[in-house]
Amino acid sequence: MQLALKTARISNGILLEAWAASYIQPCLSLHAVLKYLGKYVSKPEKSSISYTELQAQILPYTNSRAPLLSFVSKLLNKLISERDWSAQEVSHILLGLPLQDSSREVVTLDCRPEEVQNDAITVEDETVTAKRSPLRRYQDRLADQVNQALAGVTLFDWLRAWNWKTWTVRPRAPLRVINYFPRYSSDPGSLEYRDYCRVKLALHHPFEHVTDLLSFNG
Repeated sequence: MQLALKTARISNGILLEAWAASYIQPCLSLHAVLKYLGKYVSKPEKSSISYTELQAQILPYTNSRAPLLSFVSKLLNKLISERDWSAQEVSHILLGLPLQDSSREVVTLDCRPEEVQNDAITVEDETVTAKRSPLRRYQDRLADQVNQALAGVTLFDWLRAWNWKTWTVRPRAPLRVINYFPRYSSDPGSLEYRDYCRVKLALHHPFEHVTDLLSFNG
């Protein structure tokens, strides 16, 4: 009597071609799976270097004719080679594709004072363009659109329900989810309590300038 190993038949043509070309190696047994896991799980991972160190490595090799484009492309290539970012993630960023898909739109709100917030920019064809933050767009709403109904809209409602291009409430779209940062402490004895109160007022009381929140009824 002869014993033979019988495995499940692989009928996928693409998988068979890749296997024949030695591009992939399917795991056909539990032993092979455990061996694969043991090899890579036990492999030590090198700690990531800081962005400052990456920048120092890249700057000497930046093309002077297109410095910004050269620096960004070399930085992305460096991140891929260091495995800090996956090639798929970098490709999505370069192509402008979303990195995740969800049933609700998420809007990020920087709750720090405006003078310490970072500027949002877009880079296209060596041209750097500043973008307005959601907070700045809210404060400019009456200047961008002559509609007195906007004067009574709170920042909280503006972020969740309004269409920022048509200046109307989105009738069918689910309310946006607001991602706040930083989260200030609500403890009255905390050093952050003043900032906590500022954010609460900004979210739930209409204003055009942050200084408007410092007065009551004018």
